Amino acid sequence: MTKKWFYLYDENTKEYIRAIRADSQPANTSAVDPAGVMFPVWSAGKGSWISDDKKLEEWNGRIANQNKQADPVQTQMAQMYQSFMQQQALANARDAKNEARIKALEEDLKGGKA
Repeated sequence: MTKKWFYLYDENTKEYIRAIRADSQPANTSAVDPAGVMFPVWSAGKGSWISDDKKLEEWNGRIANQNKQADPVQTQMAQMYQSFMQQQALANARDAKNEARIKALEEDLKGGKA
């Protein structure tokens, strides 16, 4: 007889334990692969694996907290970029003033006032 894959779950919690190969289906196993299900729990009523809601909620909470915590490197890069943009704005303003002064001096030279 050809051995098949079965997916063992805990008798009480129905949580996935591991995959096993056997000639016939052992107790507390499913022939349905739990791949793609986070924190798989066997649902006999549905005949499929479902995610453990509590563990999934905890996982999502941890991910949300990680996203709220700023990465120090990203924070430093953002500060450096902001500083650069402020310096660029000051340089542009200074250049505009200098251009106005040069234009005024050129006008004065053309008018013979210098």
